[in-house]
Amino acid sequence: MASEKILAAFERLQDLPLAELQRAADGARAGFRVWAEDPANAGRPFTDCPAYVDRIAAESLLERRMFTE
Repeated sequence: MASEKILAAFERLQDLPLAELQRAADGARAGFRVWAEDPANAGRPFTDCPAYVDRIAAESLLERRMFTE
């Protein structure tokens, strides 16, 4: 299940122009931060965060592009 979600996130984000990919990464980071700072999520695994897979995919794609483009 988790692998399907991460693959879907990569597929959705991989062809975005660099500026849009950066915005997607910024949005995922912000969503992750808000989720992590919410006391209701204390003690929960960070993989429960709805923005988790988008954050991983967007940051991975950005890192790859920084070194290849």
